[in-house]
Amino acid sequence: MEEGTVADIRNSSPHCTDPNHCPLYANMVLVQGRDEFYTEYAHVRPSTTLQRGMFIPSGQFLGTVDFSGVSTGPNLHVGRYTRGDAATWYNRPTCDWSIEGVRPIRRLGRIRP
Repeated sequence: MEEGTVADIRNSSPHCTDPNHCPLYANMVLVQGRDEFYTEYAHVRPSTTLQRGMFIPSGQFLGTVDFSGVSTGPNLHVGRYTRGDAATWYNRPTCDWSIEGVRPIRRLGRIRP
């Protein structure tokens, strides 16, 4: 996927079916690209080798697809967010995609541009 700096990692969200009794967010990896935009890879159990602040090249293994948060099954949710404060990136969406029907054992990040 995109190269850049790991801006945030979330890895403790469980799968749940009731949005009234569920954490607000899914597991995810947030990457700030060289263009300073943010790309969120949600419903992903992050690799244990990832750390905030580390640079990752395009194609770096980010983690495995899961079904954390409120979801009906394994899926990959990719969101793109504009430049700005790293603490409020989620308030500035530009594009939002979801890929359904993926298996949770598939690796994310091996796709080359």
